[in-house]
Formats: sequence, C-alpha cells, structure tokens
Amino acid sequence: MSQSTCKICNSLKQRLTDQSDATLQFESPLQVLHQMAERCGGVCTLLLHSVTGMISPEDRDRTQAVLLAGGHGTRSLLRLSGASMDYEDFTFNLEFYISKKGNSWPEALFLEGRSIPETASDLTCMAQMSQWLEDCTSNHPHCRPPMPVPSSELRMLDLGSSTLSGLASIRLVEGVKLTERFAALSHCWGMTQHLVTTKSSLDEHKMGISLPRLAKTFQDAIAVCRFLGIYYLWIDTLCILQYDEKDWKEESQKMGHLYQYAHLVISADAAVDGSIGCFTQREVSECFEFQSPGRSDSVVQLHARPAIEHSQYANTLADHEYRDPLSYQAWVLQEWLLATRALHFTRQELVWDCRTSFCCECGGFDRLSAKPTCKSHSIGLNTRGLRGEVSKCLDRSPSESMTTVARLNLWLDVVEEYTTRRLTKPSDRMIAISGLASEIGASDYNLGSYAFGFFRYRFLEQLLWSRYAIDEPPEPRPTHESVPSWSWGSIHQPVVWDERSGLNSEVSDEHSYPTTSASFEIKSKDLSRQCTNDLLFVTGPCIEGIIPNKTCLDYGQGIVQPRGTTADDVREAFFSVDIDLSEELRKGDLVVVCVKLLETDAGGDQCHSCGSLILMRSATNPNHWTRIGSDSDQIPLEWYSKVEIKTLVIV
Repeated sequence: MSQSTCKICNSLKQRLTDQSDATLQFESPLQVLHQMAERCGGVCTLLLHSVTGMISPEDRDRTQAVLLAGGHGTRSLLRLSGASMDYEDFTFNLEFYISKKGNSWPEALFLEGRSIPETASDLTCMAQMSQWLEDCTSNHPHCRPPMPVPSSELRMLDLGSSTLSGLASIRLVEGVKLTERFAALSHCWGMTQHLVTTKSSLDEHKMGISLPRLAKTFQDAIAVCRFLGIYYLWIDTLCILQYDEKDWKEESQKMGHLYQYAHLVISADAAVDGSIGCFTQREVSECFEFQSPGRSDSVVQLHARPAIEHSQYANTLADHEYRDPLSYQAWVLQEWLLATRALHFTRQELVWDCRTSFCCECGGFDRLSAKPTCKSHSIGLNTRGLRGEVSKCLDRSPSESMTTVARLNLWLDVVEEYTTRRLTKPSDRMIAISGLASEIGASDYNLGSYAFGFFRYRFLEQLLWSRYAIDEPPEPRPTHESVPSWSWGSIHQPVVWDERSGLNSEVSDEHSYPTTSASFEIKSKDLSRQCTNDLLFVTGPCIEGIIPNKTCLDYGQGIVQPRGTTADDVREAFFSVDIDLSEELRKGDLVVVCVKLLETDAGGDQCHSCGSLILMRSATNPNHWTRIGSDSDQIPLEWYSKVEIKTLVIV
C-alpha cells in the first residue's frame, strides 16, 4: 500500500492516534470518494472497493455520504455506512474485521472477528450450539429451573435415538413430565399448510410420523435436538389438537411452565413459515488481502460483510429493519421472555440467549461484554430490557427480589410491547399472554387475582391505559370477542400507560402518589372462564358530558364537554379515544359519563391532576356502560367538585 494521503485515510490515522470512537462523516457522493481512493491507494481503497461488490448500482448512485464508526478503541467492528443526503435512507451498512489483530497501520484499525458459515447446519455451528448448551447447564446457577417442578404432564414428540439421519421413528406420546430433558420450538405458522395433529389423527401420530411429512422447520429442529442429545420436542401444531377448543384451552394453560422448564427453546427467527426451516442461507463475508507495510512476508486478510445487528435481542423495541419475522409475533413474546435458555436461528447468525448470558457466532456480544475473555459473556440483567427483568422477576432468590410495584410496572411494560405484535387469530389476544401472566402472578401473591390482562393490585391505575397508534385512526371494537370494554384486550391496537406516577417503583415522594377517588368490584361466576358477562362495578365521582358530533377522531384524540356548556362558557378537554365513534357521532352529539378514578398531587407549584374513564351507554343494556376512552391529566379537577357519587356497571 502506498503512503496514505486522502482525507479518509488521514482521518482514520488521526482516529487511531487519538483513540477516538467518534463517527467519521464524509459528505461526498460515493463516486467522488472512489476516485479519491484510487489516487490514494491506501486502506480507503479496500474499504470502498468492498462496497462495489456488495450493493446494487442503484444504491451506489444515490449514496451521497459515507460514515465510518467502530474499530480500534471501541467494542464494535469498523463499519462503513452509506446514506442519502438527508440521512433518512441508508443504502448500505458493512462491517470489517481481520482474523488476527495487528499493531501496525492499517491492521491496528480493525478488530478480530469470526467468519460465519453459509448455513447453521454446518458442523462448526452445530458444535457451537453444543458448547453453549454445555457451558450453560454446567456453569450457570441462575439458569436452573425453579423448584419444586410443577406436576403438569405434556404431549410431546418422541424423537427416538437416531442421529442426523432422521431414520429413527418419530411418534407422539402422552404424559411427558417437566422433569424430562425436552426442547420446545418457537416458530411462525405462516400461511402455508403443514401436517398438524387433530382429534382424528391423534392415534395415527402416536403410532409414528415419517420425517418427510413434517414441515422443513420441524425437520431442522429435530436435527438440532438429536445432535444435542434431546429426544423430546414440543411443537404446538403437533402437540395440541388443532380445531379442538377443549384441548386447546387445557394445553395452552401449561405454556408458562413449558417454556420455563424446557431444556432448550429452539427459535426459528428467520422463517416466515414452516417451509423455510432453521438452516437458512446466510450472507458470508468477502475476503480482501493486502500487504502489511514493512513486512514483505505478511499478507493481511480483511473480511467485509453486511453489518450484523444485535438490537432485537438486547432490546425488544429494535428498529423494524433489524427484526426477524418471528419477533413480530405476539405469541412468541411469552415464549422468549419465559425461556430459561433459547437458541435463535436468525437470518444473519446463531444467537444464544439464557438467563445468564448472550452469545453469538460473530462475537458481537463478546465485544460488548465488560469481560471479553470470560467463557460466558453476561451483559447484565438491567441492560437486557424485558428479558432480563422477567428473569429477575421469576428468580425466587432473595438477592433478585423485586417489589410488588416493580413487578406490576414490569407487567405493564410487557403488555405495551405485546400489543405492538401481530396475532394470526385476534381472538387469541388474552390467551397468548396468559402463561406469562400466570408466572408473574405466582412470583408475588400480593399482585392478587388476574383477569382480562389486569392484576387486582392497583387495579384502578391499570384501568388508565390508552390507545397508542398515533399514525392510525381508531378502529371499531370487535363485537364477536369475549373481552370486556374496560380491558386493553378489547381493542386490536397498541396500548400504553401515559402516566405512571404511582406505578413507578423509583418514586419515593409521597406527594406524587395517587389517591383513589373510586372503588371497584368485579362480579364473575368464573374468572378463569372470562366472558363479557363479567361485570365491573365502579363507584366514584361522575359528571355527564357530551362529545360534539363534529369532533375529528382521526388522530385518536376526542373532545369532551361538561353537560350544560354554553357558547359563552365553553369548557372542554381532550381525551384518548379507544375506538372509532364515527357511527355514533353521525347521529348527533354523543352523551357520555366521565368517572374519576384517581387524583394525584404532583407537589410544589404543579397542579393536581386526575385520571378518568369516559363511558357511553351500552347498546344492549341501558343500565350498563361501555368504555370508549380515558384521560390522565386533561380533564380539570374542578369539573368533579360538588358532583354526585355513582355506581356504574361497565361491560
């Protein structure tokens, strides 16, 4: 390589000298940078040449800026990213690594990295899976299942004792205990049709199932299990009788225990349906060689590949472009949060995620670890988002104890994430999270009974959820589902709790703690049955109001006015609308009732605020009320002065 003279090479040299980790930004069209690199002939030539073969000509033409980040002095590989001039659209994102770290220029720029085989069926990958599992079972005390083990018995696939050949018989067996060494598969059903177990095929599947009849994802999961010495596998479509409501309800209630006690959860993250498999084709790195200056016998191999992102495993709210298909599924959230240890087959690499550590094929989590030389690389429970907090919540040891308020706050975080995800069958909205609710409830009996997505502890504060879909208008409430209107499960859009002053476990100021203005009672013959006949009785200060028929609900905000408001005395407040009310408003102003649930003194010079529900009369019973919205701080407290205390029945 020649002496570096261009601005890219000079900036990289200065970065190396200063031990800087700042992003370098070059606002020049990619073509101009290429011409400059050709004249320089330095390390810039290698970096920019890699772009030519890894992005389309169209993306090359519209790249107007290049950013360099990571590398020496950081915990991330050196990255080269291309962007449009407004930086809203990134055209490429590549990362570079070398096989062996050097100290001279330009080797010192790069960190060591690991190359990834084209598919996870490679024996190198299989050996890595085995090593992670052995390390976890031998060295991670936090990854041992809680005792005593529940007595639940499950229907599972018996895989026999064959190796990867798949020649051993596969059959469905009953009565498998949680103490057995078994795996569970987490996967997308998708739109393709594959073999399932029904009441009529149950006996046949107990006799045996030939491997070729199974979906590709199921076949790959069986291969992984057999390699790891696991001979029981739970797959929902084969181990729960499909189209049998009774069996579905019975078996789905065991899911909380199932994922927690599974020896391993195999997660087919990259597969949109069963035909894709776990062993998908992955993008491999390209290798470029250059001569190390001053060492004529030394050839350095520089590897370039599309940058591997880890954010979807460290943070459930990762950008959509970095998420695999499975991460959008609502059912999968409790599977991921409850799993003691999970093996993720992503579109880029293998990821190991247990209650103690994150590991991955490329070594990215190793570099992020505070102790990169450790055999297992824990990145700390508090930095792992919901996954870490749920692990802490379910850990029965005194050192990991959480307050009841913290557990409830965690539950609300879980619900907020859960409601952003997709359900193939919207009617599963309550049951697809029931296993996790059961486990969190069992971790602290102070949370009380559970129904329709709510714990009894601090129930009134939980009622103040609101729709969170600012880019979408409210939708009509489904009428065919058995979820009461006061539950967040009654709508099919994301929800959020805007104000959590009383539910913040860090708050110690007594002035910010909400005082209840209402009382409640749920009357149900059978809470486990959970149907719309269950009635919520709320007693509290009530004021009649109207929603003007000209109110625009496109952005999910409604306007409520106290009854009796005149043109000379206009009083109104915004509130968050749950559902589409256009049909009701076409008939004229909508008569509603606002009921105050809570009152909060923020302390100091800040004003009191109150939390309210907004209700309209039920269309089927004039003595009952239906929730249509909520408010946490917009309705003035004085609206409730000198008003009548009423008991309302909310359905």
